[in-house]
Amino acid sequence: MGKRSLLYVFDDVNYPSGAQMVTAAQIRAIQSDFSITVFSLTSPKPETKKQFGNVEWITVPPQTKVACYGTPASQVLKNPECSFSQKVARIWFALLGKVGRQDAAMERALQVQFAKSFEAFDVVCVVSEASRMRSMVAGLEHPKKVQWIHTDYSLWSQFSDWTRQVTRNDAHLYAYFDRIVCLSECNRKGFVDKLPTLAGKTVVLKNVLPVEQITARAEEPLTVQLPSKQQKWLLTIGRLEQEKAMDQLLELSARLKRIADFRWFIVGDGPQREELERQCRRLGLEQTVLFTGQMENPYPLLKKADAFVLLSRYEGMPVTIEEAKILGIPVIATAVGGIPEQIREGVNGRLIDGNAEDAFPVLKEFLENNLEIEPVPERDEYARAIQEVKQMFMTV
Repeated sequence: MGKRSLLYVFDDVNYPSGAQMVTAAQIRAIQSDFSITVFSLTSPKPETKKQFGNVEWITVPPQTKVACYGTPASQVLKNPECSFSQKVARIWFALLGKVGRQDAAMERALQVQFAKSFEAFDVVCVVSEASRMRSMVAGLEHPKKVQWIHTDYSLWSQFSDWTRQVTRNDAHLYAYFDRIVCLSECNRKGFVDKLPTLAGKTVVLKNVLPVEQITARAEEPLTVQLPSKQQKWLLTIGRLEQEKAMDQLLELSARLKRIADFRWFIVGDGPQREELERQCRRLGLEQTVLFTGQMENPYPLLKKADAFVLLSRYEGMPVTIEEAKILGIPVIATAVGGIPEQIREGVNGRLIDGNAEDAFPVLKEFLENNLEIEPVPERDEYARAIQEVKQMFMTV
């Protein structure tokens, strides 16, 4: 009997996120036991292919309707290689968005182009809870269908007009899936509270992380020039957007600056960057809070930090916290999503009950040297996670 065939489905496999990284690590960890193919609406870059290891790829030919729909309208209209009919199709797709019909149009295009090839797999796994591929995958007849939920679904699904729109039909959609994977018991409970009819389909599987790769890359030279270390360094890694509470982080930094000398490095990029940099200047924090932008390898900086701080408004099971644990860096974080399952209070970090503003006394204590945490790197749990993922794919 041959290996079970798995198809992992991405909208954009090149997008740098925690979900992308842990899925690549998961695939590398189990690929000797399964025949694995990866699908993406965008073609994988060479470095992405290297990240995912020895897998097969299904990608979208550039001149197809699916590719046209999935490319920003401005790029299609300016591209001399796009035909007149493709440009008309892309304008039509944009107009469908005005009346809430884009998902249906994309689903039809995907069905025509890919449904037959997807039916050949034993298991199809959708990586993102917001994927445009979910409806098409739900309609497949032969494969077992698995949906990964990488966030605190109960909060995320109500966070904005967009998330409410994306999740409005999830109870119906996920009824056609065989497994719904949550990253923690807390996140599973939130999902089931929101969609109780799906409780029997849910399982909890921890993230798989590339421990050896993280520890090895932490020894590489830093690629950004940093000031000499004469005070404690705090570090936050994350996309600069509303749910990460970076605005509150800056207000908190201004309060802490009055009582302690420290540096707070913010690694990442996103839609709020310019606004946050203006706020930083307004608060006089230019020498205290340093924006590094996106870093291809943040681990050398993470290893030098005295603490990793994450003050998000909601989370799933943050990969960045796991990375800090692997490198033995203490974590200070808000107790949202699955974070309370990641941190052992006073052992490998501290939990903040409340929002970013409530972090002030804990960080004050830490910066004044009255809060000493020296965690031991934790690695055995990732070997267990690999075995549990394998078992799920074998039995679904």
